[in-house]
Amino acid sequence: MPTPTPNPFPTPAPRPPEASSGLAGRITGMTELVVAVVIYGPDSIIKESARAVPQKDGSWSVPLPPPGSYRVVPVGQGTRPLRCEPHFQTIQVANEALGGLDFRILGTD
Repeated sequence: MPTPTPNPFPTPAPRPPEASSGLAGRITGMTELVVAVVIYGPDSIIKESARAVPQKDGSWSVPLPPPGSYRVVPVGQGTRPLRCEPHFQTIQVANEALGGLDFRILGTD
């Protein structure tokens, strides 16, 4: 029996969401619970700066906000808190795009 020949063109692994010009990440786990990813700031944890609805593959992105400190939080229906890893992410925005703002959704509180 002949030895199988390796595929000369291996299938690439899925690429992480690119933050070409803004903030971007991916939601995994119980993605159906996520209504939006909310970005609070700048320099405030109660002022909403932006909101993104995740795509079917869990990726999300928003345009780059003004410089400052922001908190990124996935939310459920009616802003219901979600159990996720990490619980939230705090980021410092300068003038560069940021990717890899990922969350794994574990359920509801």
